[in-house]
Amino acid sequence: QMADGSLMGSTFIEEGLVDSWLEWASLEIDHHLLDGGSPEPLCDILNKHLQSRTFLVGQRLTLADISVSCSLRETVEKQMPGIRDEFPHTIRWLMTCVHQLGLAEVKMPMAGTSKSSTAVPKKEAAPKKEAAPKKEAAPPKQSAPAPAAAPAQSVEGQGEAESSKKDVKKKAKEDAKKAKEEERRRREEEEKRARDAKFKGPDLTQDDFQNHTFGNLFIQSACKVTRTWTSVSELTPSLKSQAVWIRARVQNSRKQGNKLCFLALRQELCTVQAVVVGPEAAG
Repeated sequence: QMADGSLMGSTFIEEGLVDSWLEWASLEIDHHLLDGGSPEPLCDILNKHLQSRTFLVGQRLTLADISVSCSLRETVEKQMPGIRDEFPHTIRWLMTCVHQLGLAEVKMPMAGTSKSSTAVPKKEAAPKKEAAPKKEAAPPKQSAPAPAAAPAQSVEGQGEAESSKKDVKKKAKEDAKKAKEEERRRREEEEKRARDAKFKGPDLTQDDFQNHTFGNLFIQSACKVTRTWTSVSELTPSLKSQAVWIRARVQNSRKQGNKLCFLALRQELCTVQAVVVGPEAAG
């Protein structure tokens, strides 16, 4: 089943390649840089791959470019003067990703921009000559007050009073309508939060995720585990009734009842179906 959008690739093969680059960024780049390794071996691999390519997969930006560039950007930026000439294709690709992602606050140094430039001070504008004081204009003559029209003023005052009452009633109706809308919106938000909390799985961390079979975990390279991982392509009938650990992405999910959920797990071009059973199965 093809994923919608072009970030995961435009063909089935490109989707598999994007998955491979995402796993390489998570398992190789993050662990290598977390241990204090140099980015040069990683830049060398990318430089050879990007020698005749603009992006890692296909002819446009994908999740592979976003993930790998975000993992490498900070470290490469610190060592830019030393590796810019050695890995030109990697630097060109990294700058392209930065600009397309709109990361304006990150300024990648360009060739020839290391020299400091001095701003030419602007010449101070010559002080303007003081203008000659103008002659004071003669005060306008006060016209004689017109005779008051008592009956007209009385009718006009009554009209203003009626208009003011109408404005007050109109404002009161608008305030009441606005209060009802806010109350309705508040109730809808509370009902939505209650529904989400009912089907929300447990929140896990890197320290306790091994104690649960299912939950919400933010995947980040923060620690190393002692598990032995099995590739999805290696799952054969000979492993029946054996417990194995696999690392894959959820391609599709289908919930059945309150405690049963079917998952389609994908690793590169291989998929496998899994079943999650128990009260921790989220909606």
